[in-house]
Amino acid sequence: MNKKISLGVMLALIFVVAALTVSVTMLISMRYFSRLVSDVGEQRAMYGYINEIDHAARQNYAIDEAALQKALAEGYVNGLSDPYAAFLTPEEYQQAQNRRAGTASDVGLEVAADRENRLCVALVHDNSPAAQSGMLKGDIVVALDGEPVGGADLAAVQQKLSTAPKMILTVLRDDTELAVELTANAYTVTSVSGQMIDTLACIRFYTFHDQTARQLKTVLSGLLAQGATGVVFDLRGCTGTNTESVRDVLAYLLPSGVYARYLTQNGAVDLSAESSFELRLASVTLIDGETEGEAELMAAVLQNFHKTTVIGSPSRGKRSVQQNFVISSDSTAVRLSVGRYALLSSDGWVRVDAAQALSPQDAAYRRILSAAEDTVLGAAVRFLKTGIIETTPTDPPTDPPTEPPTEQTTEPTEPDETMDETEETDTEE
Repeated sequence: MNKKISLGVMLALIFVVAALTVSVTMLISMRYFSRLVSDVGEQRAMYGYINEIDHAARQNYAIDEAALQKALAEGYVNGLSDPYAAFLTPEEYQQAQNRRAGTASDVGLEVAADRENRLCVALVHDNSPAAQSGMLKGDIVVALDGEPVGGADLAAVQQKLSTAPKMILTVLRDDTELAVELTANAYTVTSVSGQMIDTLACIRFYTFHDQTARQLKTVLSGLLAQGATGVVFDLRGCTGTNTESVRDVLAYLLPSGVYARYLTQNGAVDLSAESSFELRLASVTLIDGETEGEAELMAAVLQNFHKTTVIGSPSRGKRSVQQNFVISSDSTAVRLSVGRYALLSSDGWVRVDAAQALSPQDAAYRRILSAAEDTVLGAAVRFLKTGIIETTPTDPPTDPPTEPPTEQTTEPTEPDETMDETEETDTEE
């Protein structure tokens, strides 16, 4: 039986709802106002404190305003107790932007000292001036612009390789000396390289930048075409941080769906894959104490989805994400932590399934070891072939830097535009 509601009752209900709405709105507004007043009060107290110091100092010192301003900015960032926060000069900010984009403008060569204290070419970036001039990994650099060089000159030589517009390198290859003239030019930094070891695709990650996913697809598809039956992802020493890049990599390797979350003080954003390709081969991922940030996320997610077995030694334990904020007045920037990653199935992070470490003698030359000399890579290859996990003692891990607390929520919210445009800086390749 239908019951009619009188006009008076309806009006009363409307008034009650309106009153509740007003009350809730006022409560929220009062809380926001109280927080705002508290923040303003704290800011005024801080400015007053700094002003007193400034007043006393200016009575007794001739102030270098630029140096003081830089020191104030650095001191503020240091006071945040965030090990990943930093103040960046305009030059440092531009370098960070270039690393993020994966661009460089030099000769495209990296060197390392070998066991005989010689300078050995450790990496030749694809399509760089060095690559176009025929330089090869393993070449021994014996002279730079006619001056003899050795392992003791590593830092000075690498600096010149990164900054000089032109140079002549003399290298030793198969007992033959070659003089190569190199001129700096723009190129895309090599983020991913690959090789076949027997029937296995061994893929090395150096950093994550805007072109990493594209390079991975090219390298992996080429190795699969050669008949690869398993994959080794080598993330040792990989420290580049670019969230969009690692998301693209994971979206390529994983099945469609949510694979992790990005947590901020405003809520949680699902990280999802819409896969046109899914890695279905058995894989091993290698990590070490220098594996950091997005490289750890890649290893943790693949492990969480039972896509890989992790071999090596404990990684850095860095789950936070940084963003650059440009100071418009002078083009400096500050790097601040803005969020952190979380796995779906647990609050854990990447773990080592099988402990393996290079000997102290080999670890010093890891960048120039051959595949036959790399015992950790060898253990990964044998595991994929036999299913037997080998372990060797590793050094006890050092405690990772304490990450700044970030409020976590369990219910995901819709991402906003600023999150999609998050710009992480390098923690550094």
